[in-house]
Amino acid sequence: MSSIIESINNMLSGDTLNKVSKQVGLPEDKAKKVIPDVLAVITGALANNSSKKKEAKLLSSALAKDHDGAILDNLVDYIGNYQSGQGNGILKHALGDNRALVEKELSQKTGLDVNSVSNLLTMAAPLIMGMLGKEQKKKSLDLDSLTSLLKAEKSQAKNIAPGAIDILKKKPEIKATVKKQVPQQKKVESRVTIKDISRAKIPQDVFDIAESRLLSSPGKYKGLNFRCQFDISGSNGGKWYIAIDDKKKVVSKGTINNPVSTVIMKEQDFIKLVQGKLNPPVALLTGKIEIIGDVNHVIKLAETLLS
Repeated sequence: MSSIIESINNMLSGDTLNKVSKQVGLPEDKAKKVIPDVLAVITGALANNSSKKKEAKLLSSALAKDHDGAILDNLVDYIGNYQSGQGNGILKHALGDNRALVEKELSQKTGLDVNSVSNLLTMAAPLIMGMLGKEQKKKSLDLDSLTSLLKAEKSQAKNIAPGAIDILKKKPEIKATVKKQVPQQKKVESRVTIKDISRAKIPQDVFDIAESRLLSSPGKYKGLNFRCQFDISGSNGGKWYIAIDDKKKVVSKGTINNPVSTVIMKEQDFIKLVQGKLNPPVALLTGKIEIIGDVNHVIKLAETLLS
């Protein structure tokens, strides 16, 4: 019997592989080469998590509720709109804080840029969940059977994509944030706890706050329509996008297809802009912000979510 990785890899071939390569901006040969590594990492992460009973229960419940395998029957349509899918949410649960490190290590292993690797991970995650959900439903898998299946898949992944599973053993470097002269009783605020945009230090802070606002008050943003791409340069820069409509509300790292607007800025100017320290018209006139597409679309988004 073919493994899940082999089955999905076979699906992502021919015309479908061509569609994948166009979506992530890679030549077909490079996309074909890295897909097994991407599938192996996600499968290995799910296997590691499911070794704990609580996590196995959460996974089984998620499969039964949201992943019946139907995604595999409409593969081409899904690939064309994968950024609107559940990939980022799945990866957040499967990889947690290790996602950035996994992307970096996969990038070094495959020679591809981090953004392409990130997009492939986002695309592949729902496919693996769909395959697992299909197997769980078809074979009426209980928790032990699901855990055993994933354990076997992880073992096969080591042979299909040598070295990919080992990436999961690496941990992010922990950098000290407390200076020697800081009083012992004073706590240093963690990036993930920042809720006030005036205290944002790096672009990721801004998008974390935006995501938190969407999740905590989804009704507040009902009826809005945004598809905005952000390209922020600098040592803490990167690409993020915000997509909001009645069906989805997503703030994520990566790129989105057919954005209404694209914002291009340096990170220090971006932080000043969202904090109200940089006047938008002045920023446009002085070239500190470049907007491709609908300027009013960006202004409305900033007023609604990023201020």
